[in-house]
Amino acid sequence: MVGERRRWIEIDAFLWDYSDGSNVDHIALHGVTPNDVEEVSENQPHFFDARPGYEGYVMLGPNRRGRYLYVAMFEIGTQVSGR
Repeated sequence: MVGERRRWIEIDAFLWDYSDGSNVDHIALHGVTPNDVEEVSENQPHFFDARPGYEGYVMLGPNRRGRYLYVAMFEIGTQVSGR
């Protein structure tokens, strides 16, 4: 499911794409909004490497309403994007 645990990953910003077929559309299929993901990042989440064969990271944690999310992310330059 996930790779090695990371102590901390600093996220400067998420890059949200609102066009058709975008990362925003993908998370909406799971009933998740960009705001939910950003809340998780602000609530002391756990970070892991993506599972072998995949790039990026996984962020696990609750949003402000207590819903736990599993967020696959990858780095773009110095920024991380939800996917």
